[in-house]
Amino acid sequence: MSTTLKVLNAKTEIASYTIANGETLTIKAQDEVNYQLVDNLTGLGPQNIIAKRVGNDLQILLENGDTVPDIIIEDYYDNDDPAATTNLLIGQHENGNIYAYVPESGQTSDAVSMLAEQMAAPQALGGDEISGLWVFSPWWLLALIPLAAVAMAAGGGGKGGSATDTTAPAAPTVTEVTNTDSNGDGTPDSTTIKGKAEPGSTVGIDTDGDGKADVTTKADANGDYTLEVTPALEDGKQYPVTATDPTGNTSDPTNVTGDTTAPAAPTVTEVTNTDSNGDGTPDSTTIKGKAEPGSTVGIDT
Repeated sequence: MSTTLKVLNAKTEIASYTIANGETLTIKAQDEVNYQLVDNLTGLGPQNIIAKRVGNDLQILLENGDTVPDIIIEDYYDNDDPAATTNLLIGQHENGNIYAYVPESGQTSDAVSMLAEQMAAPQALGGDEISGLWVFSPWWLLALIPLAAVAMAAGGGGKGGSATDTTAPAAPTVTEVTNTDSNGDGTPDSTTIKGKAEPGSTVGIDTDGDGKADVTTKADANGDYTLEVTPALEDGKQYPVTATDPTGNTSDPTNVTGDTTAPAAPTVTEVTNTDSNGDGTPDSTTIKGKAEPGSTVGIDT
């Protein structure tokens, strides 16, 4: 989709940028401004985005499943007090009002201005109605509730309304865990976890044992998710992975065990050649043996 980013100070719109599919817009952060996202097809703010902190830069991914940011706001986090940051990402809801993008998890640590280094969190329009123009509003962190969750809760109050969802999603499954040694020093520096979870749920892993997800991602429409964890998971240590739906219900954990120990060298028990055309020259070799169950065995020819 084509998207416009508007920069608004306390008086007026001071800049406007159009981002086409496949392009990345990079701008410098400014003080006392709001950044409004506009879907050029609808004229409204995109329903869901992903915000990620890389160093002091804010990266914005507009499409679920994107790996390359659509927008980079350089030095957005150049502030000693993240809680005092009121330079908001905002958008217009279908009800015509302007709202900030707030974390789908409802957790303060997932708010755009509060993200820790290398953290990413899904965001949706929510909280209290605000003006599009910048205004000092440090209390915005007190109302981190996506509008979808508010509507769902309100719908359960009257006759014929839908009941509030209080059912936790099923525990996510883990189908693949791989380590990456980017500098080739023999020690993995990151771990990638892939699996399945309830579509649209926020999947997170608790890496420091405090009971809160430290790295999160959003499961796509098919339920697929990918977690990128840096540094790599510690060898032999268990880490809980959970799924949280948009109304805040959290699943039971699925434990992932860190594995940074290389398997033992495979053994070779049989080597046979095959001469399929009978010309006296073997044209293939079959090698059989034993290796760690589930490991990938290869040969450098």
